[in-house]
Amino acid sequence: QINAYVSSVKINHGVMIAPNCALYPHTHGLEYGLPIREQPLKSQGPIVIDDEAWLGFGVIVLGGVRIGKGAAIGAGAVVASDVPDNAVAVGNPAKVIRFRNALTKSTPKKSL
Repeated sequence: QINAYVSSVKINHGVMIAPNCALYPHTHGLEYGLPIREQPLKSQGPIVIDDEAWLGFGVIVLGGVRIGKGAAIGAGAVVASDVPDNAVAVGNPAKVIRFRNALTKSTPKKSL
């Protein structure tokens, strides 16, 4: 699901997005005294997903976030801040746990 009502979503080349992902570059306001249906949409800025990034099943990306080139986001993560190039990020909120370019064939692989 991609909603670009208030700000843009840019998906670069070779990005892989698994099912049930949501890209939301906006939030609903929470102003006191206004009915829910009249709350304004607000944005922290656009979403940018750089080349060759991977988003696992059910990832949510919030406004103002850049996911770096070659980054991998684990299933179910909520990405609320930038993820550097080649990083592996998981959780809610998403945190970097390692970098893909640090892994070699001789390094034992650990499941996420």
